[in-house]
Amino acid sequence: MRVVTSGGSDLLDNAAMDAVRRAPYPATPTQLQGQSMTFDIWVRFHLNDS
Repeated sequence: MRVVTSGGSDLLDNAAMDAVRRAPYPATPTQLQGQSMTFDIWVRFHLNDS
C-alpha cells in the first residue's frame, strides 16, 4: 500500500493508511479469489480549529 498524492502531512498520510487497513471489506467473490487486484481509495480529512 502507498500514498499516491500526499496532503503534505505524514501524520495524516499514516492515519489514512491505517484507516484503509482497518476498514471492513466484503468477501472477495469466489471467481476473483487468488487474482491480483488494484484499488484506488481516496481519503479526505476535514480538520476543525476546535
